[in-house]
Amino acid sequence: MTGRSTSDKPNNMADHPDLFLLDQLMTSLKIDSEVVGRVITSEPLGIAFDPKADRAKIMFVFQGALLVEASGKFHVLEPGDFALCLAPIFTSARTKPGIEVIPFSELLEKSNQLCRSGLVYQVGNAEPTHQYLTGLVHVRNLLSHPLIRSLPDTIIVRKNSGAEPIHELLARVTEETQSIRPGSRPIVNRLLDAVIMHAIRSYALSDGGWAGFLGDPEIGRVVARIHADPGADWTLASMANLAGLSRSTFADRFKRTVGQAPMSYLTSWRMHIAIQRLQVKNLTVSAVAAEVGYESESAFSRAFQREVGYRPGHGRFLAVPEMR
Repeated sequence: MTGRSTSDKPNNMADHPDLFLLDQLMTSLKIDSEVVGRVITSEPLGIAFDPKADRAKIMFVFQGALLVEASGKFHVLEPGDFALCLAPIFTSARTKPGIEVIPFSELLEKSNQLCRSGLVYQVGNAEPTHQYLTGLVHVRNLLSHPLIRSLPDTIIVRKNSGAEPIHELLARVTEETQSIRPGSRPIVNRLLDAVIMHAIRSYALSDGGWAGFLGDPEIGRVVARIHADPGADWTLASMANLAGLSRSTFADRFKRTVGQAPMSYLTSWRMHIAIQRLQVKNLTVSAVAAEVGYESESAFSRAFQREVGYRPGHGRFLAVPEMR
């Protein structure tokens, strides 16, 4: 692998990682929420969502407790709670434990069991016991984005969490789904986009979040330089030298604070940049490979497929349709 020297390109970002890094990552995080509907039921109800590689799921509870399963773990959501399930695998929601689940798509198709009114789907005719909003989130590069990879499978924002911006936005979501006015669906979608970005930022800035390294100036300096110049000829030794630490101390501290080994994080960031660059029509795979620090297209292609799951030539066709 070849690239530029890690010391020949000074960048002010290296001196102020707390001002730039999270902003840079969040700017590159492209999301597009798609509300499915507000489910109102007076009967025990369990629904399941099909796993999709580029879809996360959201749940927001208005009434009654909801049992959400994601990545094999169960979470109880109370009224006012919001959950973002990022793992693109089986996710389900139940109004009570132990009941069977049916595909959500099947529920929507059973019009004789469903009262459709805009965003509202009603099951049963008695007084409602449970109401919740659910939807999908298209996340470009869900499996490879370094910020998403650092987050837990499920982020839950509790009603009493004190996250005022999030709860103000969710209050608007509640209002829009109750009133059923023209344009409610796109408005709710964009409100949910903002909720999700707030939730991700809050977690990333928490003690256990991705940005915990911001309190470690040596590690922050290295992460900033990786972001500024991913195509440089990075090695564990050059990173440790930039941090002013021994290789073993640096590797341990980096993994502890960032959540990934140094070279693994470098690869994740390079592939994230590569996915974006592959959308530029006049750039060849070979040119993108060189830009992110690979001396040959074949070496880049192997790393790309290992990290992202498909060949880079295929990636330029996959990433665009994910966003409307």
